[in-house]
Formats: sequence, C-alpha cells, structure tokens
Amino acid sequence: MKSKAGFIVVALMAFVVFSGVYASAAEPVKIGIVDIKRCIDESKGGRMRKEELRAKTEQMDERLQALEVEARAITNEVKAQQLLLTETLKAEKERRFMEIRAEAQNIQKEKQRVSDDLTKLVLRDIQEIVLKIAGEGGYSLILTDGGPWLLYFQTSLDVTDEVIAALDEKQP
Repeated sequence: MKSKAGFIVVALMAFVVFSGVYASAAEPVKIGIVDIKRCIDESKGGRMRKEELRAKTEQMDERLQALEVEARAITNEVKAQQLLLTETLKAEKERRFMEIRAEAQNIQKEKQRVSDDLTKLVLRDIQEIVLKIAGEGGYSLILTDGGPWLLYFQTSLDVTDEVIAALDEKQP
C-alpha cells in the first residue's frame, strides 16, 4: 500500500513539474518542503499536544501496570494452589483473568485512539498553515520530507521554519 502511495506521489510530482515546464516560461514551478516531525516537535501547539498525550497515556500506563500485577498474582496463585482450588474458584480466577485481559486491550485501544486524535489535530493545523503559505508564496507544490520517495532537496526549499512560526502565532 505504501509503495502504491509512493508511486502516486512521484507520478504527481512528475506531472506538476513537467506540466509547469511546458505550460509557460513566465510561470515557474515553485516547490517547498516541510518537515512534519520538526513542526510537531518545535511548535508550541505540537509540544502542547505531545504533553497532553503524555499526561493522558501516563494514567493509562499506570492502570495497565496495575492490571499486569493483578494478572501475575492470579496466575501465581492458581499455579501455587492448583491442587487445592475448587473448580468454582478456578473458574472465578479464570473469569477475572479474562476481564483483566479485556480491560488491558481496551486501554491499549484507547491509548491509540487518543494518540490518533491528537495527531490529527496537529496535522490539521499544519495543513491549514501550509495551504496558506502555499497560496501566499505562490507555491505549485509543497511536499513533506518524511517519505522514502524524497531522497534529496535543497535546503532553500525548506519552509518548515515558516510553518513553525505560523503555528506558534496561531497558539494563544
């Protein structure tokens, strides 16, 4: 799937570049590059979202650790008292173990959902800024340097600092 997406991006880039060459000599193609990771790591909004994610997942991680301790205790208890436990008690222990497992899976899913939601918010902000910069700066194409299909670019094409500055202006 990624290779197909990469091919589409390369084909789109080639189309834009070559169509611009043939379209008109008066309208040169202007290309920019954005480092999304740097935008997230260095902008106020990105750092704020990462801290929010850390705080939310920290509580979930604590709960996961408590569940792991409880599951280990149940397993050790069943092993130690295997011959002494009644079938009813074994069934109760197994039921509780399964509840713990289900709760842990739910917490992992929630962690992923929270991470995805916060990432989407940051990426939406970055996209809005990039669209604004592209329109105001006359860019034909702005790419991210985070993909395997972009092997080299001149640093003069990098608009990341401009995006970070605009993101910071947007934050209260």
